[in-house]
Formats: sequence, C-alpha cells, structure tokens
Amino acid sequence: MAKLRKDFPHVLLDFNKRYGNPSRPILAVVEGKDEDYYRPRLAGFTHGKAIHFIDADGKDNVIDMNSHLKKSSDAYDSDRYILFADKDYDDSEGDDRLYITNRHSIENFYTCPDSFRSLIANKFGLSQPEHDNEVDSIVAIYKSWMDQIAKEALYFTAWLYWQLREAPRVDGKPPKLNLNGTNFSNFFEIRFNQLCEIEIIKKFSVEGANVFFPHAAEADVGRIEEIASELKGKDFFDYFRGKFIIEIYELVLDGLKVDSRKDNPSVFREKRKASLTWSNQILAEFSSFAETPNCLSKFLKAAFP
Repeated sequence: MAKLRKDFPHVLLDFNKRYGNPSRPILAVVEGKDEDYYRPRLAGFTHGKAIHFIDADGKDNVIDMNSHLKKSSDAYDSDRYILFADKDYDDSEGDDRLYITNRHSIENFYTCPDSFRSLIANKFGLSQPEHDNEVDSIVAIYKSWMDQIAKEALYFTAWLYWQLREAPRVDGKPPKLNLNGTNFSNFFEIRFNQLCEIEIIKKFSVEGANVFFPHAAEADVGRIEEIASELKGKDFFDYFRGKFIIEIYELVLDGLKVDSRKDNPSVFREKRKASLTWSNQILAEFSSFAETPNCLSKFLKAAFP
C-alpha cells in the first residue's frame, strides 16, 4: 500500500498517467494500516473493478484529501474514489465518499462481543450447535472482563475525551498527548490469575496525569466527572480507544489459550486445542471475524450502485 504525500494534485496526476479510463482502479484512501479490513468489504460492492489503496498517514490527511478530490472532480471521477477514517475522539461526519466509523476505530470492530464469539467458536473448535451454551458462557465472561476494565479505566477515558475535545486549544489544536507512542499497559497492568480471573493494576490518575502527559492541559475535574458519568451509559466497545482495546484483546486471547490447555480449565468446560495464532498483523489475520456494521454496508452500496 502506497504512502500518501501531501501534494495531492501530484498524487492524482500520477494515477491519471498510470491508469487510463476505463482501466483506472478505484482509489481507496485510508488513514493507516486499514487495508486488510476494508479491502474484502469494499470488493464486495465494486463490481470486480481493481482497487488501489493509499495510506494517508493520519485522519487529517484523509479529510484533506476528501476536500481536494471534491474540488477536483475533473481530475478524478467521483465514482472512482472512496475514503475511510476512524471516528476517534471527535464528532467528524462523513459524506457520500467518506466513511467515518460508527465506533471509535476499526479495532473496535474486531473486539466487540459478536466478533469475539465468531473467533472463539472457530479457533477453539466450538462451532457446532452443541457448543452454543459453552460459547455463550465464554462471551459472558469476556464481557465481564471488559466491564471491569471499563470501570477501572473510566476516568482515564474521560480525561482523554476532555483533553482531545474540550481542553483549551494551542494554535487551534488540542494538547499534544502523543498517544500514538503509548500502550494501555503504560497506564494499567492486566493480569490473569490461576483461575483465569482478571486483575487490574492502576497506574494512571487524573491528579497525576502530567507524569505520563507533560504537555496536557490542567484538568477540569468537574467536567471530567460529567464526561465519566456520560460514558457509563455508553457501550465500552463503541467509545474506547481502538489501539488500546486491541492490545487488551490480545491479552485476553493469550489468557484463553493458556486456560484451554489446562486439564481442568476455568473458562472452558474441558481441555481444548486452540488453532489460535497471530503475529503483529492481527488486523490482517482476524479480518474475517471482524464486524461489518450495517452503516458501512449501506455506505458502500450507495457509493457503488
């Protein structure tokens, strides 16, 4: 997948020179390493046309590219390009050529309970109807683990939302948190005990946030309390940061693999052999199990009638 340069006109000119109509492929612009999720879903609606993906290296570049394409309709036909971006912490809205995820990011499509159910049934040999009750039990345990994490990380999440959406701006931009260089384990440690029960060790506090984020704005504690209260009524799998939730997901899958090998497992009803492996390309390897929300299917159907 090619990386996008900021000189958008030059990018389009390269495409126009390389591919002539009608052989020119559909240009699909994503904000990062999202091709493995979007390609198979996009291919189902593009009537066999070739697709060329470009990594825009960030959501802002996707938004800018969309604006440029709309202003340059003569350079690239509107029905031959499509763009995808994550919702993240803002209220960005898509349009007829730009899809914005209904959850925080595509990682949340991999980790929601229905996707987890599909993965577990397939990878642990539980896909037959007689295993449905066991799968139901495992999904319930998974949701209880995630509920624990959501509770422990509630004020951390509320603090992030306040910093990135409401904190005083500097040159029109939110405080520089450098989240891309962090892991969830920097702020919370998750362990599984011998009974496969989850233990969470909290390192982050709103009062001590500047230890982790020295350039953060001084917290509005009252407003963060309000945001935390609002988040309690929302779906954790919708709002939680995708990069963090996929990190947690890998820990959960590792914990389940360990449990499945025991003679007397705690989560599974009996010892099982899991065909569950992944490298650092989890989004590619588990793409077939990820959720395809109705809003994405409707968007693609309308984009490529």
